[in-house]
Order: sequence, then structure tokens, then C-alpha cells
Amino acid sequence: MRKFVAGVAFGILILGLGVRISRGQQSSTVQMAHKEIKQGDILNLDVTVDKAPNLTGTIQVIATSDGGGDFGMTCHLDPGQTKCGVGQNVPLDAKLGKWTIRQVAFIPSAGGPMKDLTKQGDLSFQIIAHGDVILPDGATISDIR
Repeated sequence: MRKFVAGVAFGILILGLGVRISRGQQSSTVQMAHKEIKQGDILNLDVTVDKAPNLTGTIQVIATSDGGGDFGMTCHLDPGQTKCGVGQNVPLDAKLGKWTIRQVAFIPSAGGPMKDLTKQGDLSFQIIAHGDVILPDGATISDIR
């Protein structure tokens, strides 16, 4: 009876893991330093892939807002590397509100098909208003050599 109960428990555990990670499926993990980003500020992400590629490529991350609009970010991944950092300014006119990382993909530098690595789960963050933008009105050039 103990073996039967242990077998059922083990089967449930394996089945539960199988639902989350399918054999042969590749995935990525995206970590954000802050969940609220001001318009114009830099959105920093760490992207970690489940296994290192054996060729050079680019990790592409696409974020989409609930109200429409998106922007993409990229970082370089060398053979044997599993982690890269993405940092890009959020456009000053980015829609306010909830944004979601819609896609994470690996694109081989040598060409070929893009490999979707998008992880399921909460990959959302908030874009908040920057406030007044102060820009310079003029410039002086001196010491031309």
C-alpha cells in the first residue's frame, strides 16, 4: 500500500511538472529591477535562457501596452552564454498603464528561424508619467580645434 501511495504521489508530481515544462521546450526567465518605469527612463531587464546556445545570436524582447503600442529591445548572446542584459529608454510618449512582455526570442546571427522563448506568467510592469520635461533651449560651441 505504501508503494502504491508513493507511486501515485510521484506520478502527480511528474504530471504537475509536465504541465509546466514540456520536453524539448525552451524557455527564458526575465527579471526586472523595478515594476514601475517612468516615461523616458531606462527599462532594465536581465534575460536568462534555459540552456546556452552553441552559436551567436540576439535575444529580442517585445513589450506591448494594453492600450496599444509596443517597443522592442535586444541584447547579444555568445555561444556558451546564458544571460544578457537589456536596457532601453522607454519612449517619452509611451502609453501610461500596464505593459506586458509579449515575446522573448532568440534570433541566430547566421540566419535561420527565430526561436520563441516566451515564458508564461506575469511579465507585466507599469509605465508612469514622467512629469514636466525640461530640455535645453540653446548651446554654445567653443574651442574648435
